[in-house]
Amino acid sequence: MPCRPTIKKVIGKKYEVEQQKIKKRIDDCKEGVATTTDGWTSIANDGYLSLTGHGINDQWELIAFCIDIIVLTERHTGEHLAEALSKLFDEWGMDKSIIPAIVTDSAPNIRKAARILDIPNPPCFGHNLQLGVRAGLEHELVAVVVKKSKEMVTFIHHSSVACSQVKTIAKASGISITTLQQECPTRWGSALGMFESVETLKIPVTTVLFQEKRELLPDDQFWIDLHDLIAILKPMAAITARMSGEAYPTMSYVYPILIDIVSNKLVVKESDSPMIKGFKTAMLEKINIVFDKEEVRDLMQVASVLDPRFKHLGFLKPSAQRQAYSLLKEKAEDLGKPDPSPAPSPSNSPPEKRTRNDEGTLEDEDVLIFGSLCLNAMQKDSSRLPKGKTEIDIEIDNYKKEKGCSSLKDCPLQWWKKRQHQFPNLSRLAKRYLAIPATSVKSERLFSDGTNTVTKKRASLLPESAIELIVLHANRNK
Repeated sequence: MPCRPTIKKVIGKKYEVEQQKIKKRIDDCKEGVATTTDGWTSIANDGYLSLTGHGINDQWELIAFCIDIIVLTERHTGEHLAEALSKLFDEWGMDKSIIPAIVTDSAPNIRKAARILDIPNPPCFGHNLQLGVRAGLEHELVAVVVKKSKEMVTFIHHSSVACSQVKTIAKASGISITTLQQECPTRWGSALGMFESVETLKIPVTTVLFQEKRELLPDDQFWIDLHDLIAILKPMAAITARMSGEAYPTMSYVYPILIDIVSNKLVVKESDSPMIKGFKTAMLEKINIVFDKEEVRDLMQVASVLDPRFKHLGFLKPSAQRQAYSLLKEKAEDLGKPDPSPAPSPSNSPPEKRTRNDEGTLEDEDVLIFGSLCLNAMQKDSSRLPKGKTEIDIEIDNYKKEKGCSSLKDCPLQWWKKRQHQFPNLSRLAKRYLAIPATSVKSERLFSDGTNTVTKKRASLLPESAIELIVLHANRNK
């Protein structure tokens, strides 16, 4: 068994090798590295700041990795966070021009840091979607259902007799789950998990409550309201899961999904109960505060335009489509001329693989997430090419005419890989914008690892050692 100094030395050498790999990953993403950042305080009361990178390399592979973690010794003000991030960028040779965005949660200090650094700062979609859900759940009519669910779940969890009875009745009834899930306000989707477990175990729960705690028995209206809440929360959970991925582009999803949420999922209908109307109104108000900002909207639009699945923008009005493509032209002109490189011969380009028919058959999960906009966003564009255009105008017009992906399951990066020489300017933009993550989940996951690293029994672990272990664990499969 190696002694402690030997293990520490081995970890230090592995960390040095990993740093070289990180540098190479940054260099491989020539068109830019999007970033996420977040802060965390360990059980030892040490403050940390993370930085993750997200880029597309020459093989059109999206790579996500931990760049670095540093210890924060100053107050976590916007100015100090900006200074810390600036030092990180300098240490890793990352000029601000190669950083298309820094994705964070909505904490005022980190948002201020991004403004000081003058780096686009799209808010974490998952975080803000859950803030919207939380606002809906706190509406006075919805809160009644939440409170009643919590009371039932808490009572059964705190009573070994009641808990055992629920499991016995559930097994006898052939119910697949036998345990009620508790809600954790900071855990995304936990409210839905609680509601679904209560509804699934309705018979065991009501039977036990009738015997043990009749004052907690809900009325019939509770079960109707609970079912309605589950129906509206399910799409939000599916959206959160899809947007939290690291292996595929997610920022291009945000605009079509947001449009569908605002114009479809949260539209108040006459048939809605007062409780559902209250939930929709509260959630919509919260979401509009965050995403109805020009800088955020522009970034989301450009990402969607550059995704061949959504490039025809069927979810927008014609005037908004024209505005989005005008913005795309501005970004392409600002980027400068592409480096000349020989295009591959036709024989080296394999035919595009078709995984769906031309109509783009959609799976249930896609319909749940995108709604009716799925098919509209993929419709063909019938506009004709006007004359007298610049090089970029012509490239954009040809891009609009080019057949996009026929399914939401098709990979946009593979589409671009086959056409990067056909669209040299736009392909460079695609590498920048399609690499931007929709959420800061990568940084959140880092500190979940940190919680498992700096535990009560390892609270004396030096911050430098903790950083080495967290970074190595985060990049272990890269």
